[in-house]
Amino acid sequence: MPIPRVTLDSYATKYETVKIERRNGNLQMAMHTNNRKVIWNTVAHEEMSDALRIAGLDPNNQVIIIKGTGEAFIDEMDWDEISGGADRIAPGAHTGIEVIHFMMNHLNIEVPMIAAVNGPALIHADLALLCDVVLAADTAEFQDLPHFPSGLVPETASMSCGRCCWVPAAAATFCSPDKN
Repeated sequence: MPIPRVTLDSYATKYETVKIERRNGNLQMAMHTNNRKVIWNTVAHEEMSDALRIAGLDPNNQVIIIKGTGEAFIDEMDWDEISGGADRIAPGAHTGIEVIHFMMNHLNIEVPMIAAVNGPALIHADLALLCDVVLAADTAEFQDLPHFPSGLVPETASMSCGRCCWVPAAAATFCSPDKN
């Protein structure tokens, strides 16, 4: 079955948490909440996953750039929405097949990807670290805050980043529940 042809018009304005623009073949995906820094929640997770999938199918994208809005890449999570009010991520909340789809949608993109990390990347830092090029502001920090305090093992991609890219001390910092 042939893959349907994807055009920018079919997805550029589809998402409430991902602003999408393309100039000269360079697609920019800016994560946001009400045009301010993104507050990671279920909607942001699902929309970014779908935006990665669709952008990867668009033959007119020559480069894909992922960035945050404002002073952070992703540094805040809506714990109440994700956890149902508990102090940790609820079991079953984005811990199943949708996490695999999220990572595979990123990894299946065949054009170069650039992460413009404009500040702290404390949640889903793997979105940046799995890109081909990572440009980081002086204020950038990389960590995986939500998983260990919630008793969850980080996604395979997060752990793979550490195995292939980092020295042990950096991997230990990334995986620590304490913000350094």
